[in-house]
Amino acid sequence: MNLQLPRSWLYVPGNHTALMHKASKGLADAIVVDFEDAVVAEEKPLARTLYAEHAKILREHGKQIAVRINALEALILEDLQALRTHMPDFIVLPKVESAEQVAELSVQLEGSQCQIIGLIESPIGLLKVNEIAA
Repeated sequence: MNLQLPRSWLYVPGNHTALMHKASKGLADAIVVDFEDAVVAEEKPLARTLYAEHAKILREHGKQIAVRINALEALILEDLQALRTHMPDFIVLPKVESAEQVAELSVQLEGSQCQIIGLIESPIGLLKVNEIAA
């Protein structure tokens, strides 16, 4: 796959359709549909439900799509299920603290063209950054 990395990324809460429409018309190369910290727990199912609509809107406007999934194992599986029909270009995995976390997600994405972006957000992740990057 020869996917060009975007120059600019705009994070948009996955539960806000109006903001997604506005972002789709903006200048950012990639839109990050946030399922994680930008969405309160009660709204996470709504964000997953709206994703297919949001992906179609973003693709119509030529945007690359990334989805910031939740860090918790149980929520990751629900998030990935919501992405199956409209796989994004990138999955942003937050709070990465081990290479195993990235490897597990890679197994879940087997057969897709989706790339993983791991976010280092803790001292543990920072101490293991070389292992994670390898």
